[in-house]
Amino acid sequence: MPKWGLTVEQRKSKPWGLSPELLEPAKTITDPVHSDIYLTNLEISFLDSPPMQRLRRIRQLGTTHLVYPGATHSRFSHSLGTLRSSQDLLDAVLAQRYGPHPVIDLFKEWEASPPEYDKKVAEATVLARLGGLLHDMCHIAFGHTLEDDLQILTPHDSNSWRYEQLWALFPENIQSLPSELRWALPQDRSPGDAAG
Repeated sequence: MPKWGLTVEQRKSKPWGLSPELLEPAKTITDPVHSDIYLTNLEISFLDSPPMQRLRRIRQLGTTHLVYPGATHSRFSHSLGTLRSSQDLLDAVLAQRYGPHPVIDLFKEWEASPPEYDKKVAEATVLARLGGLLHDMCHIAFGHTLEDDLQILTPHDSNSWRYEQLWALFPENIQSLPSELRWALPQDRSPGDAAG
């Protein structure tokens, strides 16, 4: 399993109905913590959009940099690191089956039906990576203070209105993703929303 995402066979399986071109490796971003972070064309479409670019201006740790001058990273860089960590976790889970103490897991079950294996692993990989990349999309500056501590605003993780407003700013190729994939991605649902 490459550390950037999908094998050629997995891309050809068209996970979530996505074209193989969208899932090809397209860009490398070098991060001081995670080293190289490899992105697909689909991930770049998300990353280059206004909802994600605005995260460059939102500090991950609020005003912590006033006490710890090195704590200046943004939600944008945190989201990239989370994408990389998601891939690292997938790589570890897939590789553990070949170690000295293998554990039977869902991937082993999927392996029992080879034609579907590549597609299922590809779907899981696309979801895990996009989930990591988008998990902070609805954050605002000083969000935890304003939402959780002071309860002035609806929390980002239950604010469907904010999610819909930001989703509308994504380019057309993102907005037209299959509904099954969009529902599976991180989104802010109010407690009364139906689960997928």
